[in-house]
Amino acid sequence: MVKRWLISMGVGLAAVVAAGPVAAQDCRAFGSGDLARLYQRLAPSVVAITGRDSAGAQTIGSGIIWDDRGHIVTNAHVVGRAHSLSVAVADGSAHPARLIGLARDQDLAVIAVAGLPGPALSGRVLHPAIGQSVLAIGNPFGLSGSLSTGIVAGVARTISGADGATLDDMIQTDAALNPGNSGGPLLDCAGRLVGLNTAVLAPQGHPTGIGFALAAGRVDRIAATLVAGAGAGGDIPVTRDAAPLPKAGIGIYGIEDAGAGIVVEEVFPGTAAAAAGSRPGDRITHVNGTTIGGLRDFNGAMAATGIGHAAALRLLRGGRVIHLTVRVMALS
Repeated sequence: MVKRWLISMGVGLAAVVAAGPVAAQDCRAFGSGDLARLYQRLAPSVVAITGRDSAGAQTIGSGIIWDDRGHIVTNAHVVGRAHSLSVAVADGSAHPARLIGLARDQDLAVIAVAGLPGPALSGRVLHPAIGQSVLAIGNPFGLSGSLSTGIVAGVARTISGADGATLDDMIQTDAALNPGNSGGPLLDCAGRLVGLNTAVLAPQGHPTGIGFALAAGRVDRIAATLVAGAGAGGDIPVTRDAAPLPKAGIGIYGIEDAGAGIVVEEVFPGTAAAAAGSRPGDRITHVNGTTIGGLRDFNGAMAATGIGHAAALRLLRGGRVIHLTVRVMALS
């Protein structure tokens, strides 16, 4: 049986790994000195996380420093059941952390450390390309600051994540990931975030080199929602689950048509699609230049664009090619 394993590590338990980087250049062309210098610049933005539950069982994972206010982004399955949290930074020092918020349905969490040393990870890759080089930095098996390299092996994947959640728009990578890598960054050769390592495909518990990362754009949007809604906070074990995140869309009802895009059956009044001039019968073939084969591709493109951002649609109407710009909206 094929299983997807989470990449945090519980003592005595198998855990899952995921990956997903992208590169502005080919890391494999780097000399050893170039890669070493890049690693030295990036490592201080990556942390090792240790959590303990009420029974004293330990879980380890990774995280990225998200801003200059001490917020750290990681996976919900790394910290979601912890009653105490500790964060180790690149200089070896350990700091108590508190939970800010969880989005279990997206397997994302934000924690915070007061006076956190280390710079925030800057730069994002929003549209990684298959074949681009990537780097993963994390805490596999408690070996903090470990580096592995690979490529982007796939994009727009859908997998089953922690607690049975369905995770869309995942980036697939072959960079080596192991228990403890969860929550660590997948990066391009310029040091920009491509994704957050989250899960690995592992038949019978044996890693296959097929890892998955939450896309950087989605990570930032969810993290911003959690931080904005956190309130005063409190020390662990206070746990606040974020309200379910709204779905991104444009206000249409569409059906798949044999891999040739989606056909608009209905445009709902007062929606972004209606305002942009979409009509029943339109066949949407591309979003932001990406080919749409079906509803999964379309929904992934909406999520990747993000609520409040403009999406460029290419569609067929009566044999003519039409281009529309539609602002993605929150759907209930």
